[in-house]
Amino acid sequence: MCYKHTCISLIIVSSSRNRAYSTISSIIFRTFAPANIAIRMLKQIVVDIEMAKGLRRLGYREPCLAYFSLDGKLRNTDCEEAVVRDMNGPKETPGRGPRCYSAPTLTAVQEWLRRKKHYEILVTRDTFFQDAGRYFCRIIRLSDNLSRDTKPRKTYEQALEDGIRQTINILTQHSH
Repeated sequence: MCYKHTCISLIIVSSSRNRAYSTISSIIFRTFAPANIAIRMLKQIVVDIEMAKGLRRLGYREPCLAYFSLDGKLRNTDCEEAVVRDMNGPKETPGRGPRCYSAPTLTAVQEWLRRKKHYEILVTRDTFFQDAGRYFCRIIRLSDNLSRDTKPRKTYEQALEDGIRQTINILTQHSH
């Protein structure tokens, strides 16, 4: 069996943010491919389970297309057509904690960290020094422009993931 994958870039301007997310979700995840292919595609663009747990502790409450179940499996919000939900919401079992963790995309977390936590995460390609051609992430605290760089990585996505992970660790340490 052969499946075609098409990448679509959309810019939607809407007064209702949830309506925009719903439109994007129905366009992106309406698929004829089996659920396991959709999950493999999601794994490439969403945070991992440890970052999802850290984001929950930091107060991440944004709509997502996917979530991690308590057994650590990445799941789509709906088998047929994705529904955008805040999976970090009030789904708690008394005395046992959350039932699941939201699994936002890396770019959604990057934007949330800038908007809510005032940390800018910039991915840059090194063009001059010994790591030419590799990517690194600069993490900037917007309140005082204090910055730090991550280690060079082979891909843009690895650098972005590194930057997000380090920012979550920084914020977690400061909240204790």
